[in-house]
Amino acid sequence: MTVYFGLTERWLRCHEIVERLTGQLRTAITEFRPDGDPRVITVPHIGGLRGEVENFLYEAKNYLRDLLNIVNIFFNEKFDEASAFYSTKEHGKSGLVRWATGKFSATDPFTTMLISEQEWTRELIRKRNAVEHPRGKSGTLHIDNFTVTPTRDLVLPHWKRDQNEPTGLFNDLTMYLDNMLTVGEDMLASCIHHQLQHEVIQFVEIPVEDRNVECPVRITVQLDHSKIRTPDS
Repeated sequence: MTVYFGLTERWLRCHEIVERLTGQLRTAITEFRPDGDPRVITVPHIGGLRGEVENFLYEAKNYLRDLLNIVNIFFNEKFDEASAFYSTKEHGKSGLVRWATGKFSATDPFTTMLISEQEWTRELIRKRNAVEHPRGKSGTLHIDNFTVTPTRDLVLPHWKRDQNEPTGLFNDLTMYLDNMLTVGEDMLASCIHHQLQHEVIQFVEIPVEDRNVECPVRITVQLDHSKIRTPDS
C-alpha cells in the first residue's frame, strides 16, 4: 500500500502537468487567427513547455523505478533501476522479461505483459536520459512549440530524440499517462496471481463499456468456475 500511495502521487503530478499544458494548448488554438493580416504571422506559444515536459519525464521515470518495488516485495528481488523495463537492443529482452521467463515461463501472461511494455517504457526512459545526459547514448531531446507553415496551418507541439522522427507531444504524454496506470495495475495483479494459494481465483479486465464512469475500475476478481470442484467430481 505504501508503494502504491507513492505511485499515485507521482502519477497525479504527471496528470497535473498534462492538464496545465492542455489548458494552454486549447487557449492557443482558440486565439490563433490564420486569416489575419497576410503580412504578419502570429505564432502561438506555450510558456514553460520544456520545463513542464522535463518534470513529467522525471516523475514518470521514477514512477517506473518505484513500481519495481512490487516485484521486490512479492519475490524478494532487488530491481532498482527503471531500465529493468526495457532492453537496449530493439528485439532483446529486458531484465524483467528475462527474470519472468526464468521464474515462470516465456508464455506466462506476466512475461508476455512485460514484453508488451518494453517499447513505450524504453522511449520514455530514454527521453528522460536525453534530458539528464544530452548528447549521450540517448541523444538530445528536442521539443518544438507551436509552428505555423507558410500556408498558415498550425502545427501542434512535437518532440523527438536525435535519431527519431518527431511525434505529437500531447498524444505521447496522454499515452504515457494511460500506460503508467495500466502497467501499475497489471504488475500488481500478476504478482498477486503468482502468490495465490487458490487457482480458482482469477483477475478479469472489465470491458470499457461496462465500467462505472464515476469510478472506472478496470480489473476485478472473479472465480474461475472451470477449476471449482463439485461434490461429484
